[in-house]
Amino acid sequence: MYSKRFWDELYRTHINDVPWMSESHTRSHLIIMEKYLHSVQGKRLMDYGCGNGEMGYHFYEMGADVTLVDISDTLVGWLCDKYAASRMRILQAATPFDMLNEGFVFDIVIAGAVFHHIQPDLWKSFLVGFSELVVPGGLVVISGWDKSDVLFSVTNKAPYTHEPIWPINGLYDVIVNDGAFDIMEDVRYSYALPEFFHEDRIFRYYMLKKRLLNINKHKLLKL
Repeated sequence: MYSKRFWDELYRTHINDVPWMSESHTRSHLIIMEKYLHSVQGKRLMDYGCGNGEMGYHFYEMGADVTLVDISDTLVGWLCDKYAASRMRILQAATPFDMLNEGFVFDIVIAGAVFHHIQPDLWKSFLVGFSELVVPGGLVVISGWDKSDVLFSVTNKAPYTHEPIWPINGLYDVIVNDGAFDIMEDVRYSYALPEFFHEDRIFRYYMLKKRLLNINKHKLLKL
């Protein structure tokens, strides 16, 4: 998992020239996000690893009670200035457990382009954290690089490239085995950012719904 220091330094030097901070990136992902989150009025929504904050702000304008969260103090300061006129909360946190310690609870959690920066052996821990933050029946939307994306076979030395990164295809088995969530959708989505890349990027989306009872169905079968 990349450290807070890594992200602080990256945003200090490249905040204006990384692809996930661009408006076109946000628009591309909103196309699919709105299919999942078309009714957010009055919902408590956290955008974890929020980037430019525009995804969260979009849902804030649709009536959600939004909390933007990122690991980087540098980015959090930038977001506080950008959205000073809004009523969104903007917080620094490295893991979901940091939010738990503050007593937060949400109806919806977005974790966009986060899990491919986290080693797979930590995925279960993060899922447990999100399951504790979300109300029963609440939604978690996770997106990240799909293993079919050509970036996994071509070395790219641009400043926004992070090595290593882990495609999130294997997260499927972790979700199923953990048992806290049902997978509502598991889809691949291609989008273009011609100002940054020569090929379409391919992301995987997991739409999860927290079970009313947090019981691992596989454990039940053994009883």
